[in-house]
Amino acid sequence: MAADLEGCQRNGVQYVGSLSIANAHKRGVYDIFADHGGYRTEDEFINQPPPASKKLGVYWRDLAPHNGAQPIKDVIQNFVDLAVGRIMVFHDSGADKRMLDHSAAVCGLTIPWDKISVRDTQKYRQYWFNNTNSRTGPSLKDVVEEHLPWMKFREGEHNSLEDAVATLHLYLLDQESIDAMYAPFASPTSAEDNSAASDDTSSASTPETPTTENSLPLYTTHHEGIELAVLTEAAQRFQQAAAAQSTATACYATSSRAFGATATGH
Repeated sequence: MAADLEGCQRNGVQYVGSLSIANAHKRGVYDIFADHGGYRTEDEFINQPPPASKKLGVYWRDLAPHNGAQPIKDVIQNFVDLAVGRIMVFHDSGADKRMLDHSAAVCGLTIPWDKISVRDTQKYRQYWFNNTNSRTGPSLKDVVEEHLPWMKFREGEHNSLEDAVATLHLYLLDQESIDAMYAPFASPTSAEDNSAASDDTSSASTPETPTTENSLPLYTTHHEGIELAVLTEAAQRFQQAAAAQSTATACYATSSRAFGATATGH
């Protein structure tokens, strides 16, 4: 899965304003604004959303509970439930993790990062090689325009779910090479778990989450036009299948690594 966050501030410190997560089908499974409490009262926690001129997709109205913003404690807990034991892809994981940790601390939670396999498309050297406009790393927009020219990206208001989907596309484009960057760090999901997740539903173990249509946890969205999916046992199996299909990009991956090695060998 891939995640994208947009921030809001308290006294210059970044906290979670919105959180969007896409699965291996490149569909949204979680898409929400966060309420840190005391909205527009003397007790309000957040005192500065992003400047409207930047069109980052987070405004005062979005952080209002009566408009659907969820308590930050629920948002953090839902992120943990979705991420633990899985690969979670970010673009600039450092900034996003700091935001999540700041918001988690507000509600007395700690995110178990040691149980989450983090990937960062901003750190992949092939994307760095083609996009060197920033001291901290290539922007998502630059990388998408270079490597996913077919994607109509950020044609209007900033959309964090669109960013999450784009980040996942970039990861799957050369998954083998990006995973190799993190080889010393084993995925929390064991090989046996991955094998079991790929089995037919008849032989899979009983999922912890009910799989009847009426009992599935439905996640809300604040972005229109992007299909949502419910995170079920079947979706997890499909995630493994999508990862397997990424081997079709082996020729691209091999040529990319060879090209990168040549470029850095001067």
